[in-house]
Order: sequence, then structure tokens, then C-alpha cells
Amino acid sequence: MLVVGLLLMGCRTRSHDRATSPPPRANSAAAPHGLDSLGSSVDASTPKAEAPQEGCSEPSNRTFLSFGWIPGKAQQAVAVRLHDSELPTALTTMEGASESPFGQARVLGPIVASVRGKLPSVRQFLRAVQLDPGEALFFTTSSEIGVWAFPVPCALNLEATWTRLGLRPSTVVDVPGATVAVGEAPWGVVHFSSGQMWLVGKTNQDELVQWLTDLRGSLSGGPNLLAPELRKGVDASLQVVLTLPGDPYHVRIWRATGSELATGAVLYEVGVPIPRR
Repeated sequence: MLVVGLLLMGCRTRSHDRATSPPPRANSAAAPHGLDSLGSSVDASTPKAEAPQEGCSEPSNRTFLSFGWIPGKAQQAVAVRLHDSELPTALTTMEGASESPFGQARVLGPIVASVRGKLPSVRQFLRAVQLDPGEALFFTTSSEIGVWAFPVPCALNLEATWTRLGLRPSTVVDVPGATVAVGEAPWGVVHFSSGQMWLVGKTNQDELVQWLTDLRGSLSGGPNLLAPELRKGVDASLQVVLTLPGDPYHVRIWRATGSELATGAVLYEVGVPIPRR
């Protein structure tokens, strides 16, 4: 049995220079406005949830076809191009940006340090399951559970994978297409028939199933504000996209490719629905 040690807790961040948005009203929609230093303007249209994958399909570059599957409760996401030769430099560039005393840049420090520290173990896990994806996505949920997600082949032999890792699989009745597997390792694995594998910091099968069931509505619910920004930066070596604690409609973006860094912000305004007459 191969046991890969991974610390998968989410990064807790604090920010004291933010404006707090009012809580959303029932049936309200979020529409973006404001500034974005990644470009001259921000697309002012409301982001729409990307269509979920029907069945399973595999892109030639072994990356995610969509980010619309990210749970609505996700608060931060880090997209990593695993085969990018400029990734080591991009990590150093992002670390340098995190040392800036201005704005929310300081929240980058714990996130980037965590990703750099976990990448060797993530690569070890991928070798153990004989996978070689071109991209990995790390995200945290509102419960601060950390998840590493990977695109996987549609023809993946799950039985052999569970045996190789010494894991016990179980289907999740309330989440169609999902299988969870746990063993003696301090983490669990979730496989989706749509072609994804999640490495989750949960040690108990019942807890893992309950966590996934709790996320069920979030997996197919309204648009996650992180997904549209991640899609805009698919060519970057490293992306960090997050919402500020206590201010879920303020999205901050950092993208690094080698020594080049781009930063930006998008503010989403809570819309007030027109009353029924």
C-alpha cells in the first residue's frame, strides 16, 4: 500500500482593507462592474454557469474543458500548469508579489507557500495513480476543506487505481456519478464519471460522503464567480483567484507566466429583483 502524506487544509486569510458588500437578497443576481488591471475594461455581463460536461470527454492537452464544475461555495482557487517549464519562475514571481504591503496582495503569501509546499506530494500522488494531467486546480470551500482536482482519462481503470492505493470505494447515492474512496492515508479521493478526480483532506468515509453531499447543491447551483476569471487566464503558468473573506462579491486575480505578473479585481454588485405585481 502506498501512503502519500498531504496536508490539505485550506489557507485562512484575513484582510482589513476591504469594503463589505450587503448580503444577497432572495433571487438576486450578481452583475460585475469596476476595474481590472488585467485589461482596459471588465466585461459587464453577468457570468453564466458553464454547462456541465455530458458524459466524459478528454482534451488533447489533458486540462480542464471547463471550470463550471467548481463548487459554488469555493472561496479561492489556484490553477497550476503542471508541465509548464516556467512554473517554478511563476511561483517565485507570485511569492514576490505577496510581499507587497499594498492592497490584498498579502493574502497571497499563505496560498502560494501552501501550493509550493504541496506540489511535490501532489506529483507523487499522480505518479502513484499513473496519471499525468497537464493541469491541477487547488480550491477551498467555505468549510476550509482543501481539494486538489485533476482531469483524468475517461477509460481510467478505477478498480486497479483503488487497489494500487489501498483504498475502499463507495458510491455516493445523492451525488450522481461520484465515487469516494478512503483507506489508511490521511486523505480521501473522489472520482466523477465526467472525468475528474479530487484529492480531499478527509480521513473518514462517512465524513467525506457527508461533505460531498452537503456540496451537492453547490456543485450544480448558480455561477461561481471564480470560474469566469480562471477561464480568462488559461494560458498562465499559475493563477490565483479568490473572493475576500466577508466580501464574496469582490474577486481578486493574480496571474503569473514566468517572471510576468498581471493582477486585477472585479467587483460584483448584488442586484435587487423587480417585485412581482
